[in-house]
Amino acid sequence: MTSRFDRLGRRRQRRRIGTALIVVAFLAGLAWMAARWRVSSLLQTAQAEMTVGHLETAAERIAAARFWRLHAGRVTEAEGVLALARGDLAGGRDLLQRAREEGVRRSGLDLDAVGRHLSDTARYPEVRALAEHRDAAGGPALPELWRAEAALAGDDLDSAAELLQAASPDDGDAARRQRLQALVDERRGQGIVWTVFDRHGRRLLGRDLASGATVSEVPELGQAPLADGGVLDRLDGRTLSGRVTLTLDLAYEHAAHAALGRYAGAFIAIDPATGAVLALVNHPGPGGERPAFQRLFEPGSIIKMLTFAAALDAGLSLDGLFPLNCTGNMTLDHKVFYDWKVHGTIQDIDEATTVSCNLAFAAMGLELGQARLDDTLRRFGFDASPPSADLALSMGHLLDIDPAAPRRALAARAVGLDNVMMTPLHVAVLAAALANGGTAMRPHLVASRRALGGTTPYAVAQPTSLFSATSAETARRVGEVMRNVTTAPAGTGRRAAVPGLDFALKTGTAGEPRQGLNSIIFGWAPADDPVVAFGFVAEHAGKAELEGARIVRDFLTTVRNEFGRAP
Repeated sequence: MTSRFDRLGRRRQRRRIGTALIVVAFLAGLAWMAARWRVSSLLQTAQAEMTVGHLETAAERIAAARFWRLHAGRVTEAEGVLALARGDLAGGRDLLQRAREEGVRRSGLDLDAVGRHLSDTARYPEVRALAEHRDAAGGPALPELWRAEAALAGDDLDSAAELLQAASPDDGDAARRQRLQALVDERRGQGIVWTVFDRHGRRLLGRDLASGATVSEVPELGQAPLADGGVLDRLDGRTLSGRVTLTLDLAYEHAAHAALGRYAGAFIAIDPATGAVLALVNHPGPGGERPAFQRLFEPGSIIKMLTFAAALDAGLSLDGLFPLNCTGNMTLDHKVFYDWKVHGTIQDIDEATTVSCNLAFAAMGLELGQARLDDTLRRFGFDASPPSADLALSMGHLLDIDPAAPRRALAARAVGLDNVMMTPLHVAVLAAALANGGTAMRPHLVASRRALGGTTPYAVAQPTSLFSATSAETARRVGEVMRNVTTAPAGTGRRAAVPGLDFALKTGTAGEPRQGLNSIIFGWAPADDPVVAFGFVAEHAGKAELEGARIVRDFLTTVRNEFGRAP
């Protein structure tokens, strides 16, 4: 028989068990709520990291959210948005579809912030993919402003205008809406989408809305700017969906084109301190190639400055070379090696550079030897294959020395003949390296990329070194002798002189005389504080001291007023 006390004990035990179960359930509920809060917090943190470009950190936060096995659809959606931010359109679409299959409706992300980030980085196909996903999910939609910008990038002006009209006036982006509306109106009025501008914001290239054809207001850029080696050759669809600013300066471009005139060849101007390409003029020859990148030319006497740099770097004493009696030729390996004229007595390296004496620099090259000369030439980029960024970096080559006449071949190399070949771009890079204290900055064409509605670029070119070829002291001394080329009465560049402008210059003449010699020149201006380095090849223009010098004079006379004008 159960006593009264036993019954009371059992009731107390049941109450304790019930209370414990309630506490456990309460704690489990708290843990579940905490886990849900944790997942939401991780997704919000991932979004914040994503929208400032910390994509790897965002991926770690999303992986941590996946660990809790809650909000599976929202986590998968976040993974899809991260893929879109990385530019993986196909992968992002697949993940967003999986998120819908997992039942996502309410997003775990701030769609306005995500849309802003994708738009600010010109990820317009990705914006459209996210908008389509949100519409299909049936929950909150991507805000109209970002959908409008993506529609504008896709040339759907009517949809862009409708979405801009529907965009909330209180979203804090009134200025952006106005910019986008102005673009809609401009494109409707002109029928042209302008996307490429020079460093001062002047229009360079666009496309016709009706035909899709490339449109240019600058014929100097050539008839096929999208072709291999053309201005747009290295620009991708993402860049051309927004606004791209090139390093080109129309004033320099016009001047280089006009100075080169009727001659085939190429003229390149570079900011030596940054590597920014200020002018890129290609005048194709009969074969149609773009000579700046695709044609190799014998460089001639500009190589003498590298031979001099090699002598300086090697500590070679020039006392034994000068004075030198230039008779116009000398015999090497039982063959005659010619100078381009009889110079008579050459007193020193300054005079040898001024009159461009072949025998003086040939003797210097022989004193150096092939190993030391070739080492210097390779430090200046010969035989190199540097990785390209937005510009094809085609450099020069050293051909084999003739084993049957090695001394004569070495003499020829020292003066840039027979066994040395260069592209015009490399010619300009050499000038920029010497102007910049012996270090060449990587030439680049794209200054910045910006979204259609944004004011801050999402990508800006950072100057980087291409090669360090020589010391600042050697570069200074080479520049010093190059200044005499235009200032001395007998200087080969005297006809290039521009009153009131001190600049460094070296002339070169090479090629096949029967077809017409090529003029090759490089230099920089002003001499002491360079803002532009330049190099060009004018095919069949004859001796560089004549037409070549005229090309330099015309170019610098035109652009000198631009020297103080920053972008």
